[in-house]
Amino acid sequence: MMNAPVPPVYVDRASQVLRIEHNMCSQLEHLSFISEKVTHVYNPLQYAAEPHANYVRLCLGHGGPVPVLFLGMNPSVGMCQTGVPFGEIAAVRDWMGVSGEVVPPENQNPHRPITGFSYTGKPEVSGSRFWRFWQSRVATANDVFEQAYVHNFCPLAFMSSSRNVPLNKLSLPLRRELEAICWQALVDIIMVLGARTVIGIGRYAQQQASKLIDAGLVDQVHYLLHPSGLNRQANKGWDGEAFEQLTQAGVPLPFPQ
Repeated sequence: MMNAPVPPVYVDRASQVLRIEHNMCSQLEHLSFISEKVTHVYNPLQYAAEPHANYVRLCLGHGGPVPVLFLGMNPSVGMCQTGVPFGEIAAVRDWMGVSGEVVPPENQNPHRPITGFSYTGKPEVSGSRFWRFWQSRVATANDVFEQAYVHNFCPLAFMSSSRNVPLNKLSLPLRRELEAICWQALVDIIMVLGARTVIGIGRYAQQQASKLIDAGLVDQVHYLLHPSGLNRQANKGWDGEAFEQLTQAGVPLPFPQ
């Protein structure tokens, strides 16, 4: 008599991704970023851990592999407040239905206070553009998350007293240490997701993603124009440009018929 087939083991991808991020953050804590350039460092994966975890569980709750990973560089205003990549408040709270407690860090930048979902400052242009692109094309956020996951290469936001400091403006030795830690986390997350296509949002993210091709970990890497309000090309019509770039890349995402 033949043995009954063994049922597949359920893979809790959300818990695995959160564990990988926790290990990444623990390693980054050993690096010192404060300098003449950088006066404050925010880690929303820690002080906004609850909404961030709720976002990860929402995205990966269906249990299946995720074909496409959208890769950003590091947090801006939206994620600093909500813990969600490109986390414009209305998109996170009202469209995704993600919420949770945000406990402001002790050493806050007085020009960039953390108020979580009570934030009433200027909306993040990048987040508004990115998530509204999907809202105009699908019925629910789950229609996106069944096929794609959005993740930032680095979980930290760097600031001077009055402005953001781009990750690629850190000193080269420090950046290399940071990138090695974040790169390993990215590799581990790719393996958990089962993603075969990566879309780099902006040139820095594309460059990091291209290393996955070199390592034989994914099949395709494509570039997506960054939706930043500081990007002149994006200000000329990011929605249309993004649609064209993704369509030409043959990305199997939920576009309208």
